[in-house]
Amino acid sequence: VASGSGDMIIKIWNTETGQCDLTLTGSCRRVTALCVLRDGRLVSGSDDEIIKIWNTGTGQCVQTLIGHRGATWPFRRTQRA
Repeated sequence: VASGSGDMIIKIWNTETGQCDLTLTGSCRRVTALCVLRDGRLVSGSDDEIIKIWNTGTGQCVQTLIGHRGATWPFRRTQRA
């Protein structure tokens, strides 16, 4: 399970133990959207107008997408994603 919040942090949770397995940082404002891709990467969006793609194995941001002029909202995965 992945969660994002107003503290600008994304957490990956272990549902068996209830513990946080991974903390992802890099957003400059609150996280407003999350989506897991078929390959396991996590896409996040936030009020900083930036979309980030994360490797959930390493916790590293692997791509940053810039181009919105406002906050990003919940995503919908397409057939190709």
